[in-house]
Amino acid sequence: MIPHSTPIYDVHFRAATAAVGDRRDSFDQNYLEQRLAGICGSLDIPFLTMLDNFRELAPSRSVAVSDEWLFHNGTAHFNERRNTAAADAISCFIAVASTDVAIQPQDQSRRRRL
Repeated sequence: MIPHSTPIYDVHFRAATAAVGDRRDSFDQNYLEQRLAGICGSLDIPFLTMLDNFRELAPSRSVAVSDEWLFHNGTAHFNERRNTAAADAISCFIAVASTDVAIQPQDQSRRRRL
């Protein structure tokens, strides 16, 4: 999953949760990623998370630090740095997945129909 800027930059998360007021603290920046990983895991579907990778590239979690931007102007569309990081993560994931017998296409017994 390629995360949006909201779980990466704190200011975007605060803006996204501003409407809930006092309940803001009950929202988890990792929820979507964890929920999708859980669903995929229960269905034996490989899941690639990039959230930690992108957070490592933006350790301040601030859009004020332009050297850490992963989006054009710190928001919206991916920039070259983000595209490169995503491509590297996907390449590694595919390389590992292609050696995992459990997810080889010919192993039809592991596949589930949705």
